[in-house]
Amino acid sequence: MFARLEPLLMPMAKNARHVGREPGQGMAMKLLNNFLSGMAMAATSEAMAFGASQGLDMATIVDTVSVSSGTNSAVTDKFPNRIIPETYDSGFATRLMTKDLTLFVASCKELGAPHRLSETLLQGVWRRMCDDMPDSDFTEIFPFTVKDGG
Repeated sequence: MFARLEPLLMPMAKNARHVGREPGQGMAMKLLNNFLSGMAMAATSEAMAFGASQGLDMATIVDTVSVSSGTNSAVTDKFPNRIIPETYDSGFATRLMTKDLTLFVASCKELGAPHRLSETLLQGVWRRMCDDMPDSDFTEIFPFTVKDGG
C-alpha cells in the first residue's frame, strides 16, 4: 500500500516513511515525533534563556551545544535559522503543536503509557502559549519563554 501511495505523499512530506502495517501507527509516529520536537524546543528555549542570562552569546551556545551531548534540531536548525535572526518562520503554528501534544497525552492516557513529561510540557508551556498566541509560529516559544519567565 505504501509503495502505491508514496508518489502522492512525497510532495507533502519532506521524509515519508512506512512505519507499520496497523491502522494508526503513522499517526502515532507523527504524535511522538511532535512530542519530541515540542520538548526539544521548550528545553532548548529555557537553556538558551539561562545562557543569555549568564552573558553567553546565543551563537556561541549553538556552536558549542550542536557538537555536544545536548544537541537536537532546535539547536541545529530552529535557533540558528529562525530564532536568532528573529524570523520565526518554521511554518508550524503553536496551535498545531498544542493540538498534537493534546492528542499525544490523550493517547498515552488511553493506553496506560507514561505521560508525566508530556502532560507537564503541554500544560506548563504549549497550552499557555497557545492561549496567548495561537497563530504564532512554534519557534516563538523562545521569546514567550523569556517574557513568561518560566
